[in-house]
Amino acid sequence: MIVVFYGKRNSGKTTICREFYGWIKQNLPVRCHYLDSDKLRFVYAMKGFSQETERALIAKSMEIARYEESLNDVVLVSVSFAYEDQRVQFNENKGIIWIYLTHDEKTRVSNKKEYADYQEPIECDSIDTTNQSVESVLQEVIKKYRHFCSSKVHK
Repeated sequence: MIVVFYGKRNSGKTTICREFYGWIKQNLPVRCHYLDSDKLRFVYAMKGFSQETERALIAKSMEIARYEESLNDVVLVSVSFAYEDQRVQFNENKGIIWIYLTHDEKTRVSNKKEYADYQEPIECDSIDTTNQSVESVLQEVIKKYRHFCSSKVHK
């Protein structure tokens, strides 16, 4: 199973992904890994936020996540998934929980450059992290995870 935390910069992807990782390690008898865009940028020396660089980063995360999933591990991915065609491509094999995190960009200003041409997802569930605690967002994620695991989508 793969859980993708995606959204614009400063929406809480890495923070919530790390918290969910801790929850899984503490509560479930499964192997779990998480991929983070900042770490991938460092490891693969991907500098900048051009569309070309971001697409390459997303493609690399998809490749690694599918490999780790093939080992029957739970894989958490904290990456922008800024482009609809890559979200569609990655979702073809199902088995993915998509957690779209949003925030008020005027309230929580980032000093980091935004992804080039970020494509907002259409008709998706989202969690607005602007005025929520990390714990309350984590509880929403756990609820989505449990629902997905018990639904026919996953089985």
